[in-house]
Amino acid sequence: MAINGVKDQLIEVLERDQESLAILIFEELKKENPQEITDAIKERGITVLKELVEMIRLVDESKSDALAWGYRMGKFSVSQGNTLISTFDRVNTYKRVIWTYISDWLKDKNEESSFLMATLLETDTIFNTIISGFSKAFSDNAFNELKESEEKYLSISAPIVPILPKIGVLPLVGDLDENRARVLLDKTLITCKDLRFENLVIDLSGTYKVDEIVTESLLKLVNSLRLIGIKPILTGLRADLSQQMILKGISFRGIEIYKDVMQVIMDFKNKNS
Repeated sequence: MAINGVKDQLIEVLERDQESLAILIFEELKKENPQEITDAIKERGITVLKELVEMIRLVDESKSDALAWGYRMGKFSVSQGNTLISTFDRVNTYKRVIWTYISDWLKDKNEESSFLMATLLETDTIFNTIISGFSKAFSDNAFNELKESEEKYLSISAPIVPILPKIGVLPLVGDLDENRARVLLDKTLITCKDLRFENLVIDLSGTYKVDEIVTESLLKLVNSLRLIGIKPILTGLRADLSQQMILKGISFRGIEIYKDVMQVIMDFKNKNS
């Protein structure tokens, strides 16, 4: 029989025997990880099999579909709290059962070993592509979790502290990089609006290095505060820091500058006494 004819018969058999295949897969999965196989799990397993069989049928056209499908399944696996290793193990179980099924069926048909090998290699290609999709989904998730953790850390490293009614202080400590500057700007504006500050003291006493990122971030922060109706106040501008800013052409004309935060507190208390 022609190769295409045998392949068509194989696909028909796989489609016909999906429930039997699913039972074999569930039995293998249960050996590896004993758990109750619910109706929902069975239904999902049969759906997965249908999609796998369709990709095997259209192997030459479905490589990009297999990658996208693997990515989608990988995201689902992540959402269920599964690890990449456990997901790979389940995929390999599907692959092993389907391989054995195809191999036994072709041997019963007395097909040539070359056709058997070609069919198994095609199936292997599909599974390898699916695994690439899984890997990408887990890699993206790990990157996103790392980014979220970094932003939480950066957010914590820029605390805004209320010091008087409608006045807060933002102590800038250490070096600023692009990520910290971005989080700093976003968090500062949101916090100031949420706490309804009318004044924000930006304390620079913990800043020792002035580079392009620091100057741009400071200017952007000052201008953004003004745009939302909050008055920026600078403190902690040491002589060396002031000189560095002057050399870089930075001017804070129109902005109140105090020696330190305590001086701001005393001045505001005197104005309101």
